[in-house]
Amino acid sequence: MLLGYVSDERYLALPGVFVEFERDDAVWRTQSTASGAIRLDIADGPVSVMLAKQGFGSKIVEVEMKGDTPYQFRFLKDDILGYMWPKAVRSGGSAEFRVHSDEAFKAELWRYGILKERVRLIGWYDEHGPRATVQITPDGDYSRTGVAWNEKGYTNPHHKQFLTAPQRSGLYYLHLTTQSG
Repeated sequence: MLLGYVSDERYLALPGVFVEFERDDAVWRTQSTASGAIRLDIADGPVSVMLAKQGFGSKIVEVEMKGDTPYQFRFLKDDILGYMWPKAVRSGGSAEFRVHSDEAFKAELWRYGILKERVRLIGWYDEHGPRATVQITPDGDYSRTGVAWNEKGYTNPHHKQFLTAPQRSGLYYLHLTTQSG
């Protein structure tokens, strides 16, 4: 029975993902196929699903399995990805940078105009543990709801990463680089 599909952040199928389903004391194991399909015979109902793939990390989700509705699991590749929220602020306002990185990264603020100019170094981020700044992407289509990074796993307000918009108007970007480049 087709239970679902697993894909990356761009909806590209991920073959070879290790998948475990748990319900009560029962455990089922399988791997995704070339199309990203996950096939097993499991009765409908709630189940814990653990997924792992080299180069993508792992995640655990609680799912309500329905035989007629394949579930769409989504993974983020081990790379640096990020965005600012909100995406636009006025001078003096603040925006949070939300970053997914499997290794330590450096953040720098740059202003774009006739010339591209470095404003300042924001800092290095690694949270003192392996994969500490890795985010978990929601499953399914999040093009309308957003990924809501930093809302799970970053609940301590002191760990939020906010920047105050500079007084000088302009188009600003945050440049992110990892230790490996």
